[in-house]
Amino acid sequence: MDVAQRGVEAFVAQAIIQQVPFAMETVFSYWKEQPDGTFLSKIDKFLELRREGYFVLLCFVGLSNYDLSVGRVQARDAAGGHNIDQADVFVRTEDRTPLEYILKPLKDQIAKAFRER
Repeated sequence: MDVAQRGVEAFVAQAIIQQVPFAMETVFSYWKEQPDGTFLSKIDKFLELRREGYFVLLCFVGLSNYDLSVGRVQARDAAGGHNIDQADVFVRTEDRTPLEYILKPLKDQIAKAFRER
């Protein structure tokens, strides 16, 4: 976990403790398999926020093609922000709708569960 991510997580934790409203940006590419075969994801954070009484609003922002995505990352990096490897940008921008992007890992997990039984 890098410094920026730890900073955001600390900010969110403090906001929850202080029960203040906040906004944050994230991606849905985080899926970490657990020893029991389940996965942790950003959805877990949203569920935690709901349990803490927050109203969660998701806004999906997408660019129309790969080159725009690469350009956005390069501009952010040049301005002192974090860089993302172009291979990761390509993986994240394959031809899927936002809903398909969110549901694919769940679909894969369900398919895996049926194969294992």
